[in-house]
Amino acid sequence: MEKHLSRAYELIGKHLPYSKDELLAYYQNSNRFRLDLGKYSFFLFSIPVFDDHLKRINRLSNQPIGLENIIILVFDEDMKVVGDLSAIHTSLKDYLTSDVVYDYLCDESDWSYLSNYVLSSFYYPDLSYPIRGNDAKRDFSGEVLAIVNAYVTKAYRKERIFSYMLEMLEDYLEGNTTIYEVISLDPDIACYGEDKKNEPYFYSFSLDEPIRMQNREIIKKLGFIPLMIDDFSDDNIDGTKNHFAVKKMIVYDI
Repeated sequence: MEKHLSRAYELIGKHLPYSKDELLAYYQNSNRFRLDLGKYSFFLFSIPVFDDHLKRINRLSNQPIGLENIIILVFDEDMKVVGDLSAIHTSLKDYLTSDVVYDYLCDESDWSYLSNYVLSSFYYPDLSYPIRGNDAKRDFSGEVLAIVNAYVTKAYRKERIFSYMLEMLEDYLEGNTTIYEVISLDPDIACYGEDKKNEPYFYSFSLDEPIRMQNREIIKKLGFIPLMIDDFSDDNIDGTKNHFAVKKMIVYDI
């Protein structure tokens, strides 16, 4: 395990609010963030961003978390990264009604902002976007997992790695709750591993859209509802930011 965590720290350590030694010590005492399936090892990393009062967290502490970034890395037996997933976790109320969270999503990327727009428009079509004022006083109970990137190395795509990453992410939430998930299906590019390319990505309808259609069929089998920005707006002209999917599930802590 130490070799896996050392390799993970090389890749994402600059984003983590703890040292390599703190990371190793924490994982030695917790199985919650690790999953071993055959020759694959899954590791989940939490990066706190805001506390429960939506104030910035600048160091590792035990204070309640209001919003966190989550990264999952999957290693094969040769220590290669063959899958990765990144997501934002916060409460449904803060995700839909907080200016602090909204500004953070807009600063993060177009995909994180548009994921917010899609989830809000689909589950609350009767409310103006963004939800503010008297509408924000409604009971928005539940939690959000907004998956902004997920990738599995092409040579490993028949190993159910994405499904296991998704299960690990969902199992990370504890207690009785309703989980609202939204995922961006664009673009399908690697952040790590042997498929990663150094040149910038440029959208191609003829090359990318068949992959999008395939991903929509895959995500449906995992309980998601595929959507497009075009379903909610006539203003979208960017093919790289069109395909999303949502899912709602009630979980019980048995």
